[in-house]
Amino acid sequence: MAKQKPAKSTPAHQKQPLKKPAAAKTAATTTDAYPGAIWVGLLAAALGFLLYVNTLGHQYTLDDFSAIKDNWVTKGGLKNLGIIFSTEYRFGSWNSPGSLYRPFSLAMFAFEWQLAPDKPFLMHFMNVVFYALTGWVLWATWRKILIHYPPALTAMAVLFFMAHPIHTEVVANIKSRDEILALLFGTLALQAIWKYLDLQKTGWLLAALVWYGLAMFSKESAITFLALFPLTLWFFPANPCLKSCPFPP
Repeated sequence: MAKQKPAKSTPAHQKQPLKKPAAAKTAATTTDAYPGAIWVGLLAAALGFLLYVNTLGHQYTLDDFSAIKDNWVTKGGLKNLGIIFSTEYRFGSWNSPGSLYRPFSLAMFAFEWQLAPDKPFLMHFMNVVFYALTGWVLWATWRKILIHYPPALTAMAVLFFMAHPIHTEVVANIKSRDEILALLFGTLALQAIWKYLDLQKTGWLLAALVWYGLAMFSKESAITFLALFPLTLWFFPANPCLKSCPFPP
């Protein structure tokens, strides 16, 4: 039986170098690292709407009279838009000068009065719609900022916020739409700042300025977001979520 020849060994200098494994692609940035379940945003919006759908048949109450019902500027409709943006909030109902400046929310009331004069249903409906939209925006914003935290925790926080009874007066009182709009636009501004830092696109920075401007034109209390913006970036830096992220895509 013929002996098999031993296989020739390849000299060390002729050996092919081992190919390095392809570098793993880094995970997407915080913009899409955890897209989240769309049903959470829908649930937050639906919860905000259903909890206050009973207010659609309500009449005017509290500050609704000075801002809408007894305010000749508001009842004048969009023809008084110039007055709305050049005078204080209750110029059309108070003889004494005031210090409040909330033209955007007042302009909305004027437009709605023009569409449906002395019919509070439309205004109550818009309050509920904007409150529901706020629930969606809160989830869309904080699910990105809190990317390193359990998604269920963020979802619970948003849903608890929407269901909290402390918001009853804000939604049921038409005039308090200025509060809803200030939170809605302020949150949109925060989301735009986050996207600007994440994507480095100037358009998002301009969007943040527009959203924050609308928040300030809705109610002056939106100035508190000037503290919220840097605090959010300090405690939750807008870093790309790499594979070390506890909840990768």
